[in-house]
Amino acid sequence: MLYILPYIAFPHLPVIWHLFRKVDLMFIWFKVLS
Repeated sequence: MLYILPYIAFPHLPVIWHLFRKVDLMFIWFKVLS
C-alpha cells in the first residue's frame, strides 16, 4: 500500500507516478511468477 503515498504526495509529478506504477507492476508479476 506504500506505493499509494507518492500518488497523494506528488500528484503533480507524473514521472514519479509512472515510476512507482512500473515498480508496482513488477512486484505483481514477481508474486504471480513465484
